[in-house]
Amino acid sequence: MDSDERQGRGAADLQWIKLGQASDNEIKSYIDKGLKFSDIFETADKDTAGFTKIKAYPSGKVEWLKVKPGMEQAAAFMEARRYGAILGATSEFNKMEGVSVNEKDKKVYIAVSYLEKSMEKDTKGEDPADHIQLPKMKSGATYELSLQGSQKDSSQAAINSSYVPATMKALVIGEDLAKADEKGNTAAVDKVANPDNVSFSQSLRTLFIGEDSGMHANNFLWAYNVDTKKLSRIMSVPAGAEATGLQMVDDLNGFAYIMSNLQHPGDEMIVPEPLKAEVESYINKLWDNKKSGSVGYISGLPSIAKLGQSNEPRKGNIVVREEADHHGAKVQWNQKQHSLTVSFKDKTLYVKIGSSEVTINGQKMKLQGKVDFHEGRVLLPAELMDNFFNQ
Repeated sequence: MDSDERQGRGAADLQWIKLGQASDNEIKSYIDKGLKFSDIFETADKDTAGFTKIKAYPSGKVEWLKVKPGMEQAAAFMEARRYGAILGATSEFNKMEGVSVNEKDKKVYIAVSYLEKSMEKDTKGEDPADHIQLPKMKSGATYELSLQGSQKDSSQAAINSSYVPATMKALVIGEDLAKADEKGNTAAVDKVANPDNVSFSQSLRTLFIGEDSGMHANNFLWAYNVDTKKLSRIMSVPAGAEATGLQMVDDLNGFAYIMSNLQHPGDEMIVPEPLKAEVESYINKLWDNKKSGSVGYISGLPSIAKLGQSNEPRKGNIVVREEADHHGAKVQWNQKQHSLTVSFKDKTLYVKIGSSEVTINGQKMKLQGKVDFHEGRVLLPAELMDNFFNQ
């Protein structure tokens, strides 16, 4: 991963290395027999023929390792990070946290709390590998991964998935301050610092990001619209507390909810004196001398689905599975026939890829064109889907 135009916070093409394959019972057998590190690896203390020099984290220590004969599968699942490094995988990512999926755009969002240490460029040339070469930024960034099909692993074997992360780039980034401001902040308060929890709202097209930062006097909850690229600060928590328990509920009985909690208020505050003493007295009073937290949500938000209801029929094609999931319908895919069956209450919709008709409750219905199949998703006219679910 090299620095890019997004303020040098990194972009990369991703390649995957297959470590192995095992059943649950096989992995359980390793645990049941009390398998140890020494059962899997031989070690050396210097460059030695047959041994691979790696630097695995979080220890950050250089190791010389060789997998014992027949222990490759055990290494793959019991020591994935070390074994991956031996095979050439990147082991330098630091403090990866929350993960959320944007199903419609086939994107994954991952919070990386700190861009430092192993993610920095090895200027001394001492590390066994230096795949990630970023300038240090303690306030971190949230990354976007693009999911694609038709991918191959490092051995050129096909990966049987349409959701393989193929690229990675910085999306929402922080900004370190040269010195603390009057409130004790060491990162810009108009940007996310040390992202932790993330949750994507499909209907709002918005990524919500919760902080667990020692660089902001108060941690914040943020909303980042992936279309407009606008970042908005929507909630703050008491000094020293972490914004956690983040969850976006798009539609529950016609309303949307942003779930967000706070924990350990007053812990390791960076607020300077004399303000710190005043803040601490309030926290002790309201949160039981720093022994309690709060569980809550932002309510009163009408769901986008409800706001979108009108007498006018919807136009264009929509993803069948997404619409079915929204209505709580059952979806069954037949790989052999390349067909999809949607079951909802007492109704059934049958769709065959490439056909110019669909079948609803045994009755065939002509389409203006053929059934649309794009990036592993079946699409049908929105008006047809509305009629199926609402009539």
